Amino acid sequence: MRKIGILEDDNKLGSELKLFLETNGYEGRFISPTEYSSFDEEGLISLLLDENLDLLLLDVGLPGFNGLHICKAFRARSQTPIIMITSDNSELTELVSITNGADDFIPKPFNTQILLARIGRIIDRVYNENKSTDEVKVETENGQSFTIEFLKGKLLGPDGEIDLSELEQAYREAGDEATADALALAGHYATINFETSKDGKSGNEGKIKEEQ
Repeated sequence: MRKIGILEDDNKLGSELKLFLETNGYEGRFISPTEYSSFDEEGLISLLLDENLDLLLLDVGLPGFNGLHICKAFRARSQTPIIMITSDNSELTELVSITNGADDFIPKPFNTQILLARIGRIIDRVYNENKSTDEVKVETENGQSFTIEFLKGKLLGPDGEIDLSELEQAYREAGDEATADALALAGHYATINFETSKDGKSGNEGKIKEEQ
């Protein structure tokens, strides 16, 4: 589960963002003004680094701090993605945010679903989330290449995208080896068997066989 830090001066907004993120599959860590007000800039940066965040939502207007300076100082010591959130919707603030190392900029008030989409996009790009076993690239014995997207229930192949009316998965564990036993692809293939590599990461290592 990806951990997202929230450095925000508004306790209500920070708490609501934390709950929203947790509802959508992330771990939220709200760092409130009460918690960071006793720190100087170096202490605040150290606090952020110690949290081992996967992404930081950073408010520009922090009591006692300049969020743009925090962004620059944090970026100098970490490659953790940063999204700046601010009520200052000026082009200059956006420009300085990006120049100081922010990955994105979103003005208040914002639509939480748009924020969620931007978070997902950045995490996919930075951490290659789409390379997980939810997406497996495979090749048939006759040399055709396919991609199976488990969560979306789709098969992508030479003839385009196929919506699967049925997608069944059976997994077994044998030590450190995870094996996908069978996938039933309704209406297109009777059965496709594929194997993952021994480290449990199927990636491009998959091999499938069509059974008539």
